[in-house]
This record gives sequence, structure tokens and C-alpha cells, in this order.
Amino acid sequence: MRKAEDLTGKKVGVQLGSSGERYVRDTLGSKVGQIMTYDLIVLAINDLRNGRVDAVVNPLPVLRHAVRNDASFRQTEVWDSRVVGINTRLEDKELLAEINKHLLDLKQEGFLAKLEAKWFGAGK
Repeated sequence: MRKAEDLTGKKVGVQLGSSGERYVRDTLGSKVGQIMTYDLIVLAINDLRNGRVDAVVNPLPVLRHAVRNDASFRQTEVWDSRVVGINTRLEDKELLAEINKHLLDLKQEGFLAKLEAKWFGAGK
């Protein structure tokens, strides 16, 4: 399955309360054959591994981490993208500026890329 439409008529595993569940329900809805829900994403992945679901939809970082040591899984292109951020109270402008400064420093020195490789695998 390469695109979201390929899930039509398929049994799809999602983690309860995740943006993956929301995406499947809101975007694909009744087009999928069945939505299987799981408390833990590893249970959905196990059912995919064992052929009980045809696909698993979940946020990419969670999936990449869960299957980082298993070359048998194939990742599709990203079907939907959301901005993720760190929240502060509106009045905490100095705190937000400090957080943003450190994030930029970590990115520029390559530390964030190293973290990504460590937790999600290189070249994914």
C-alpha cells in the first residue's frame, strides 16, 4: 500500500486516541473494511506482523521507533503532516525564546540529527 486510498476495504490497525486513529476515521471512514483499535502501538504492529491487519496507521516517529530494528516493515510516503511544537503560556515569552534558541543550537550542531538516527535508525 503506497497511498491512503490503498486502504479501501482493508483491515487497518490504529492506536486508540492517536492522530493515526483520527486520520483513518476522519479521512477514510467507511472506505476501510475494518478499523482495529489497540491500547499500545506494539500490539497493532504485532497483528500486522502476524497478518491479522493489512496496515497500521500511526504518527511516523512512533512507528519508526517501534520497527527500527525490523527490516521486514515498509514505510509509505507521509499522507498527512502536522506541525508539532512545545507549548508555553502566552506570558512566558522569555521561556519560549530560550527554548527556541536551544532547539536551533541543537539543530545546527547536528545533535537532533544524531538523536533521530539513534532512536529511529539511520537513513529512514
